[in-house]
Amino acid sequence: MLDAPTTSLSRQWVSAMERARVDGFTITTNIDIGIASTTSLTTARRTRSWTQLPVAVSGGFSPADHAIITSPDWDILIVGRSVADAVDPVTAAQRMAELVHSND
Repeated sequence: MLDAPTTSLSRQWVSAMERARVDGFTITTNIDIGIASTTSLTTARRTRSWTQLPVAVSGGFSPADHAIITSPDWDILIVGRSVADAVDPVTAAQRMAELVHSND
């Protein structure tokens, strides 16, 4: 997985990375943009339109981010603090997995 550049992401860049044998792309949204931001979804949607490789999204997501969880624009959802820093990380991870899989 290669972290896609936010400022220079283009169809040409994605094609060049595919030729370089990259196996997928990660769209990372800085948590400073804010929880529930859909910026990464817009970028993932655009990237998805240019490639068949897996697209991962990362960036401060929690079970409250319904637009992210239900989006068809990603293959891999990277979740960190909402699970790692939860009072009960196991329950938080289970809840997130249930929400993601309920949209399969």
